[in-house]
Amino acid sequence: TEKLANAEATVTAIRKERELALKRLEDQKAAEKQKEAEEEKAAKAHEEVLIKNITAEEEQKVQALSAAPLEEIYAMLVDNRQRRLQDLHRTLREKEEYNREINKLKA
Repeated sequence: TEKLANAEATVTAIRKERELALKRLEDQKAAEKQKEAEEEKAAKAHEEVLIKNITAEEEQKVQALSAAPLEEIYAMLVDNRQRRLQDLHRTLREKEEYNREINKLKA
C-alpha cells in the first residue's frame, strides 16, 4: 500500500508538471501572438505615416508645379527625359558588357 501511495503521488506530481508545462507553452504562444500583433500594428502605423509623408510631398510638388512658369516645367520634363535616356544607355552598355562576358565564357 505504501508503494501504491508513492506511485500515485509520483503520477500526480508528473501530471501536475505536465499541466504546468502545457500552461507555460500556451502562455508563451499567447505572448508570441500578442507580440506579433503589436509588431504588425506598429508596422501598419509606420506605413500610414510614410504614406501621409509621401502624399504631402506629392502635394507640395503639385503646388510647386502649378505655381511654376511653363518654361520651368518644360525644363524639368526635358531634364527628366535626359536622365531616363542616360539610364537607358547605361543599361544597354551594361547588357552589352554582360553579353560579351557570356560569349567569352562560352568560347
